[in-house]
Amino acid sequence: MKSTVSFSNTPTIKLPEIPLPKFSGRYEEWSNFKLQFNNLITSNSQLSQEQKLHYLNSSLTGLAKDLKSIDDTFDSLFKALTDSKLDKQSRQYYESSLSSNEVPKLDDLISFLEKRAQILENINKNAAVRPKPFLDRYGKPKTFFVKPNKVERPCAMCKWNHPIFKCEAFMKLIVDQRNQFAIRNKLCLNCLCDQHFIKFCNSKSACKECGCRHNTLLHRNGNTVHRNLPNAVSVEKAASSQELNPNAGEFRSNVPPQDNIGHSFSCIDKTNKCTVLPTIKVWVLNHFNGSFLQARGILDSGSGQDLMTADFANRLGLPQEKTNFAVSGLGGNETKVKSRLRATIQNESGSYRTSLDFLVVPKITDFLPIVTYNLENATIPDNLADPQFATPGKIDILIGAQSFFDIIKNDQIRSPNSGLVFRNTVFGYVASGAVNSTTPVQYCGFISQVQSIDDCLRKFWEVETVNEPAKMLSEEEEFCEYHYKTTHKRDETGRYIVQMPVKDIEKLGKSKTMAIKRLDQLWKRLSRDEAMKNLYQDFMQEYLDLDHMEKVNDVKLASPLCYYLPHHGVFRPEKTTAKLRVVFNASSPTTFGSRLNDHLLKGLVKEDIFEIMTRFRKHKFAFTTDIQKMYRQIIIDPAQRDLLRINWKDREDADPTEFRLKTVTYGTVSAPFLAIRTLKQLALDESSRFPLASDVTQQDAYMDDIVSGASDLHTAKKLQSQLHSMIKAGGMTLHKWSSNSKKLWNSCASNDQEHQFFSTTEPSVRT
Repeated sequence: MKSTVSFSNTPTIKLPEIPLPKFSGRYEEWSNFKLQFNNLITSNSQLSQEQKLHYLNSSLTGLAKDLKSIDDTFDSLFKALTDSKLDKQSRQYYESSLSSNEVPKLDDLISFLEKRAQILENINKNAAVRPKPFLDRYGKPKTFFVKPNKVERPCAMCKWNHPIFKCEAFMKLIVDQRNQFAIRNKLCLNCLCDQHFIKFCNSKSACKECGCRHNTLLHRNGNTVHRNLPNAVSVEKAASSQELNPNAGEFRSNVPPQDNIGHSFSCIDKTNKCTVLPTIKVWVLNHFNGSFLQARGILDSGSGQDLMTADFANRLGLPQEKTNFAVSGLGGNETKVKSRLRATIQNESGSYRTSLDFLVVPKITDFLPIVTYNLENATIPDNLADPQFATPGKIDILIGAQSFFDIIKNDQIRSPNSGLVFRNTVFGYVASGAVNSTTPVQYCGFISQVQSIDDCLRKFWEVETVNEPAKMLSEEEEFCEYHYKTTHKRDETGRYIVQMPVKDIEKLGKSKTMAIKRLDQLWKRLSRDEAMKNLYQDFMQEYLDLDHMEKVNDVKLASPLCYYLPHHGVFRPEKTTAKLRVVFNASSPTTFGSRLNDHLLKGLVKEDIFEIMTRFRKHKFAFTTDIQKMYRQIIIDPAQRDLLRINWKDREDADPTEFRLKTVTYGTVSAPFLAIRTLKQLALDESSRFPLASDVTQQDAYMDDIVSGASDLHTAKKLQSQLHSMIKAGGMTLHKWSSNSKKLWNSCASNDQEHQFFSTTEPSVRT
């Protein structure tokens, strides 16, 4: 029997193999990875579960490889991979829907996700809030996976498995010791957790004693901000008070009338008639992504305040300003208002937009309307401000009398068969009037802002006060201060040697190639501008002559942690002083995508220019001076100089030469802190020899400028002399002296003088 062999004329083409998609755990990779993996592996019926598991394991990289699951099967691993992308509430609903301890099928999970997504879409149809990324303690986004087993973290005090606020040893400490322990162990000062700092704490709780953002266990008596003012409402009473618009028969109050009250009043008396209140749909700017969220609002011409519910305010993500006054209802019943915010609202077309100040309250009113209206015989216009005005719904904002008459327009439409009147507004037609109702309801509300004479006096003194109480340092600021105190030193000449505060520096990456490319681009520009090239070469030569940088002799023996700073020039030939300013760029990305500035800590730079200038105006004999090249007079520790490498060449066709910058460098985020903190340290170290100069340097220095003076010429000259000697002791030089006194101005060297601002008459104090 012959076998038949058929031949095809179609040429055979060998296509390249399709590589498996990779997933490292990053959120933005998930959708593309899931689609490709399902098409190539999951839907392939010829593969066994063991083969699919093998392919899935080989596709995971980075943090995704650390994912743990209950079983080493394909379904359980893919389920755990998908579960890690669920939010906490959806994860709870999914786990509660499981009927057994067996690993659920992937199809069941996908079915649940589709139903869950449909429910969330219907509930938050108009919401466009971008979820907050998870942050580490320095504000850097990170990806993580939720593991099925919860690990109880030991107490930071006694190492037993319980929260620290339940620890007997911690509770026995006095308040100051608790604060010191929390700071020393880098605990969050709000929730006492050791996984983040207070700046990134998601807890909405605050101190129950003063309302500030710290844990109640860390509250000091001096932190209390509430005062026992006459006729003021206590926090405890405000917390237990009723809603802003409760049923009129439930109002209770023992607070006497106040003289200074802003009122808001609205009253509805319903028997068989139901009064329709004008509701609108408003678009409010969303702080997260710049889009607009839709809110349901009510127009109230009898309200002196604009209100917003706390729930809607949290969805906006707008910064809220702390406030402290009472909102009073009919009969004097009060609710404490603790915050306010400024928000931008507009209509759907964007033709009307305005910004309003809203008081943030827990609740404005119940659902409006109270009952569903019967609109069978009503004549309704097409362009409604609130298409669901007849259906009970939640009220998010209340717009008061301030903007009411700007919103209302002239024309109106009456519906003869229903008793409704539709008034035109910038948002469309709003409904008002009265309709028949089978549910008689009596409802009355009254809102007022109570402000006692004590509050007015307190605000007056707060406005007039120059000095503010010192704020607590954040964890990062506390670390930078500790790091400086423990690492700074002085050399034999008196100059200060400091270290830059760093974090995760081992993850920096390589940057040399990018720096060389930037140098070549720089020389293309310099070759076209002879004046700029000469100034740039002079600047680099001066840097080398002043010993502010050093040549790297053996490039091969470089430290594994090196960062090469690209640099460029800002050339302004029209300027009479410094025509060229060279900028070192510490924000240039490395091969890992990070930057040197990402790994440096800023520290606290606190200088109040208002206080400095206020004191400066009091001096009869005033002067100003400047610290010459202040940053470059402070030396960087040799162990960190490889983080400040640069490339330079004298000619366009020459090979680049590597240098290390030896001083604090402008362009690094830690430079302002190191410079200002070093100046303060110099004042502290030399306070015994130069007491006048020490006090002035700590109070009247702004960056590298000193702005001060004295009430008499003798003291001013003595202060001038001490400043010159003290700054010189730190290896720095003062120049550009200016004064309103000719005698004081002439007392400094002529080459250090800049300009005079004195008149021909004797100096006098002006108010």
